[in-house]
Amino acid sequence: MDYGLTEDQQMIREAAGVFADEQIKPQGEAIEYDTSRLAYLVRAAGKLGFLGMCLPEDIGGIGADTVSFALAVEAFSKADASFGSYLIIHNALIGEALMHADQREVVVPWLEDLTTGDVHGAFAGISHTGDKITVSQDGTDCSVQGRHKMVTGAGVSQFLLVQARSATSDTPACALLLMPKETSGLEIGEIQKTLGLRGAACAPVVFDNLLLPQTQMISATDQAAEIVQEMETFAGIGVAAQALGLAEAACEAANEYAGMRQQFGEPIRRFQAIAFMLAEMQTAIEAARHMPYNAAWLRDQGKDSCIASAQARLYAVGMVNQVTNTALQMHGGVGYIREYPVERHFRDARMLGIIGGPTDVQKRIIGKELMKDTDKMAELPGDRLLSVIMG
Repeated sequence: MDYGLTEDQQMIREAAGVFADEQIKPQGEAIEYDTSRLAYLVRAAGKLGFLGMCLPEDIGGIGADTVSFALAVEAFSKADASFGSYLIIHNALIGEALMHADQREVVVPWLEDLTTGDVHGAFAGISHTGDKITVSQDGTDCSVQGRHKMVTGAGVSQFLLVQARSATSDTPACALLLMPKETSGLEIGEIQKTLGLRGAACAPVVFDNLLLPQTQMISATDQAAEIVQEMETFAGIGVAAQALGLAEAACEAANEYAGMRQQFGEPIRRFQAIAFMLAEMQTAIEAARHMPYNAAWLRDQGKDSCIASAQARLYAVGMVNQVTNTALQMHGGVGYIREYPVERHFRDARMLGIIGGPTDVQKRIIGKELMKDTDKMAELPGDRLLSVIMG
């Protein structure tokens, strides 16, 4: 991997950092309780091109690469972790799906609106909690049934992208459907009072005898499953960058507090125990930094980044929970009150291992790939196996 950033990547990182520091960070706590402020900031980010940054220029995007996307997610998440979710939703999930849709004429207007920030979308994927969304043929329409307990961004969205499974053998096993929130039979519930990432506006969604024209089934071929896999790979890179930004914010907050808090006439960060805690936090962050950018670079090179993305997400989510826990511990009792941002960082970190699927999903992806490699090795003749092992 080339660790040097291009001029375009540096410009995007700087622009994202300025927007994050000037617009998002001052509103971090307010975003948790006021969705109108959140909606305003999301639109503002869209006007700057961040919501459709990975889309091509001919439909209003800026054609940014995956590394640039990760840089922006990291910068935004450092200011407020929930805000990073919207870059992931719009670029890695919705944008990626719509760009590869079969029904191109249906999705182009939505893509154009996404790039300006005029509309927000949400993705209801396959649930890991037992909820089911099914689709079946109903004449010239599609009938959608089911529910999803927690869809990130649904509480402020104007449309949904839905992944559904076949209810009958006549329908493709995996389908992607596009539906405005006004669609009859679609009910988006109230924003849930989650432990963390409250600004992500998670809400339950119910599909009750919902009928859509077949043209709204934007991908209904064998390619749909491949699209979903690529969406998850892309989003995994984003979540790892999101965790990285949040960990940086927690570490900086802890370092600042340790420099301000006096004990025995000097700042507590001069004591070896506290200095060691800060050193371990910073080392963990730097160890995690390589992984999302390596996965992003692989994706930009057209190489398989599925395993690298899963590994980056798995490691970064574990790392951010460790770092935020240490940061809160360093604050002592005041870490539990809202006067200090570390309590919000702690809560947000816990949610990163839940929304979009638990970390066990990444373990399953990695383990499955390892089994493939083992099976291939077992099939090799003895002399060929030895040459592979010895390099």
